[in-house]
Amino acid sequence: MAANASFSADTSFAASRSAAVARGADGTVAIEDEDAAARMASDAHLAFCMAGDDHTIRYYASDVLESLNVRVVLDGHESYVNSLAFSPLADAGDTIASTSDDASVKLFSLETQGLLRSFALDSAGKDVVFHPSSPFQLMVAEAAGLVSVLDLRMGAAAYSLLHPDGGSFRSVDWCGPSPSRIGGLDADAYFVWDIRAGYALSPLVHTGPAHGLGSAGRFAWSHVDDAVFATSSLTDTVKIWNCAKLDAPAVHSQAGARVSSLSWSGSSAALVSTGDDKLYCWLTY
Repeated sequence: MAANASFSADTSFAASRSAAVARGADGTVAIEDEDAAARMASDAHLAFCMAGDDHTIRYYASDVLESLNVRVVLDGHESYVNSLAFSPLADAGDTIASTSDDASVKLFSLETQGLLRSFALDSAGKDVVFHPSSPFQLMVAEAAGLVSVLDLRMGAAAYSLLHPDGGSFRSVDWCGPSPSRIGGLDADAYFVWDIRAGYALSPLVHTGPAHGLGSAGRFAWSHVDDAVFATSSLTDTVKIWNCAKLDAPAVHSQAGARVSSLSWSGSSAALVSTGDDKLYCWLTY
């Protein structure tokens, strides 16, 4: 089941809880979830947030009987917001994390409609992701080539990972089935780290070229298989990788349609991407 809304000025998007998200080049947003029909029938609720060119974050909510409306507008960033994330747990689900070109990570409360906390970064924040099962750990990728995991209880970085060649990361993601694994993408290559104690001295376990020089876009771990991840190019290519055979990724083309988003289903091996006015679904087995 899909719910769609168009917001031509909006640039960043996050869906509440486990919905898979796709955004078209024309600004159209699709929320795809195999359990959406059952959940909407029982909860009668759909919620997501987007960030716009005015540097604000808008929280949208609706039930089955109502039209989609802006419920909260959150203000605090001084430049473009590049990434948004909902807290993963139900009891903390009203918390939204964001990172921006203003070199900050911010936590907002939907309940109080205000800023909870702000963390200064050394450079522009490019991506932000909550730990899959902990609302107290937040990962952020910076333009300067640093990936930091923030402990929100301590108010400081628990640990950090540096780009091995001093480059800039474009996208990062936790591995849901095995949260000790972190994946990332710069302009040219993918990176897979394992941050368990046994890998502490050398956490980088896999790296390799992704989509050609300067053309890599997004990185996303499968939600059901800790060996599978996907990457997209800045053009029309999606690749699905298996850590057991990284020399032979499955390569898919959107036939000239630029990949504008990439998202896995929360409960199956389906990957969704968008390009122009189309939604693409790729299956892995």
